[in-house]
Amino acid sequence: MRYLLTLLAGIILLSLYVATATTRARAADAHVQYLDQSLLTDGQWKYENTDKVTIAGLVFQGYGRPYGAHGAYPNNGSASFNISGWDLLVARIGLDDNFDQIGAQKTTIAVDGQTVWQQAILIGQTPHEVRLLLTGHKSLTLRWQAGTTLFVGATLTHNSPPATTTGGEKTTTTVTAPPPAPVAAVLADAKDLDALAVALRKRVDAKPELQTRIAKGSIALLKFHTINKAAPSLAEQVAADLGTSLINNNFPLIERGKLVKVLAKLKLPDDGVIDDTTARKLGKATGCDLLIVGDITDAGKSIVINARLLDAATGKALVAERAEVQKK
Repeated sequence: MRYLLTLLAGIILLSLYVATATTRARAADAHVQYLDQSLLTDGQWKYENTDKVTIAGLVFQGYGRPYGAHGAYPNNGSASFNISGWDLLVARIGLDDNFDQIGAQKTTIAVDGQTVWQQAILIGQTPHEVRLLLTGHKSLTLRWQAGTTLFVGATLTHNSPPATTTGGEKTTTTVTAPPPAPVAAVLADAKDLDALAVALRKRVDAKPELQTRIAKGSIALLKFHTINKAAPSLAEQVAADLGTSLINNNFPLIERGKLVKVLAKLKLPDDGVIDDTTARKLGKATGCDLLIVGDITDAGKSIVINARLLDAATGKALVAERAEVQKK
């Protein structure tokens, strides 16, 4: 009996020691937080801190990745996180060697709704190291085309370097993306948008079959994707003014409000980035057989706008037009 009591006491003391050591270890690492499910506010995401993964032949341990139902890796998805109180994000981004990918797969990072980093990633490419300053911001959103995109060692810190990522024999070039700075309001000249609508109409009229489809159907105009330093507010203005110009040139657009509700219901970002699957979803949900998408680039003294008319069933571009628009 005395032996059992001594053994029991020893077990209790050992448990207390382990608990104390664990608490101290957590306190010591309180300035470090993995970008895991505890911070997730929206999307499909999972952080694995024990499994190993290979990118470009390099082995890493500890990574976040898209994660859907039944273990599937969802393509063209996103994940948003609460980053309030954190100062720095460090991660290596690449594609899992264990899956085949065709062509470049775009990955985007946005802070408080504004894109601060974007890169087309290829299978077999050395992972990109990203360091983002987050002080004063609230939301971080990761967007990916390939469900096999990996965010290795994705770590948040308080004004100090993060823990070293396990694995990998090479050091990638650090890409520093500072938090978004205020951007002066930029507007596109409405007259130039009128000219863009007229030019797009001429291309449609040159194809009788497409002309007939437009006359009998309806079209959804998505907000155009802004590239480089183009102000996000510019996309709103272009959507409004170009929409008016298109309607005046006999493009049967659905109401913008209806489209916004559909995007919200489908949990799709209104940023002009679209693929075949998304095109089909939007076409089915809005009742439109055609979509107008595009991108906006700030070229300094002017704005370059590329507009494309897509078949909603296939995502195929039917006609396209490019215009250089003056700033106001």
